[in-house]
Amino acid sequence: TKQLAYYELDLGLNHVSRRWAVPTLRSACCLAAVPGGADGPSGVLVGCEDYVEYLHEGMRPSDGRAGKRLICALPRREIHPEKRGVLITSITVLRQKKGKFFALAQSELGDVYKITLDVPKDDRTVVRGITACLLDTLPVGNGMNISKLALLFVPSEFGDHGLYQFDAIDIEDDAVKYTSA
Repeated sequence: TKQLAYYELDLGLNHVSRRWAVPTLRSACCLAAVPGGADGPSGVLVGCEDYVEYLHEGMRPSDGRAGKRLICALPRREIHPEKRGVLITSITVLRQKKGKFFALAQSELGDVYKITLDVPKDDRTVVRGITACLLDTLPVGNGMNISKLALLFVPSEFGDHGLYQFDAIDIEDDAVKYTSA
């Protein structure tokens, strides 16, 4: 089984200690840190085959077994074979102003999904759910990077790199969306 382990660095003692570890889906292949403190609930987004999973230290019960998991399925193309999964190959998170943030995840097919966490306004440390919606299809890249100037850079393994500018990142109401709840 695969495990996600969280380590903490104590700069005063120059020491690394393991805070927690939790088993994750076997197809997990990429991670993205979720902003914490005043900016968000903290934790990790894990990209897997057909799913995006949110993990946090406070989600596990004290007996050490895996607690309630927040897993969101990904929208699929109609022509995609049922037996074959859609693998998330890269995830990036953009922190916006006033504690807002979102993530973009790209699949091996080039589909880009906007991942949002449902965080209540009164308690920014709790995540109630995950929403994944199809944003666009871009050439497959090695990773993604979003700048504060609303530019998305997608380096390509084969071919030219891509630089895209967002006009708006809002998703329409009729867009294909999947939620964890």
